[in-house]
Amino acid sequence: MNRSQLIAIGTAAGAAALLPRGVRAADPLEIKVGFLPGASAWPMYMATEAGIFTKAGLAVTLVPTPNSADLFAKLDSGVCEVAHASADSPVAYDSAGGSAMKNHDFVSFFGVDDGMQRLVAKKGLRTIEDLRGKTVAVDAMTTGYAFAMREALSVNDLNYNDVSWVAAGDTAQRYASLTQGKFDATFLTPPYDDQATEQGFVTLGKVTDFIGAYQGIAGVARRAWLVANRATAIAYVRAYRTALAEVAQNRAPRFRS
Repeated sequence: MNRSQLIAIGTAAGAAALLPRGVRAADPLEIKVGFLPGASAWPMYMATEAGIFTKAGLAVTLVPTPNSADLFAKLDSGVCEVAHASADSPVAYDSAGGSAMKNHDFVSFFGVDDGMQRLVAKKGLRTIEDLRGKTVAVDAMTTGYAFAMREALSVNDLNYNDVSWVAAGDTAQRYASLTQGKFDATFLTPPYDDQATEQGFVTLGKVTDFIGAYQGIAGVARRAWLVANRATAIAYVRAYRTALAEVAQNRAPRFRS
């Protein structure tokens, strides 16, 4: 991943820095941030390692989660105040239909990146059309990148029933399962996509190649928490943007998986 790519995906997060500056409390503002491990988490690790959160008056605890359902359950119950999740997830989990969430007041309050998703498939497949009759994996069937996968298939004349579907958890879990031959293709982010191709798996394209401009990861919180903790939210966005700029300057953290 080069500097220009990271600067480009940081545009939405950078816009959030134009918000009015919040009043910093004398004591650190505590905040727990849930996320799905992967490349989108690098700025958070940078902010932790470089003391950027501390300088912003924040005491941040990072909470990795295995899938979007667990992530939003933690957000809903108050285990986490902020989550980094695919942009469509707060819409899905905010909907009452079939959801186990109690509060249903999730809202995205800043953009993170375009998801950096690449469609990686087993050896022998050359195009997305070759997935007909094959099995594709997503995080969860009704959230995350399942919708992006469906659209990518659709624009290539593949219907929902032209493939078999499996919910296989976060990127790390999908990467492991792909290399074990449990399905034929899935979206992967850095560094998992590169690790897969080094093992002979093939890249069929990026999510943006298939469906164009796409908001991938966003910062999400409960609306009630944002209203009550405006200064904390603003401080977090500013600190995250600073960390993103550090990563864009090729000073990435030691975390790589």
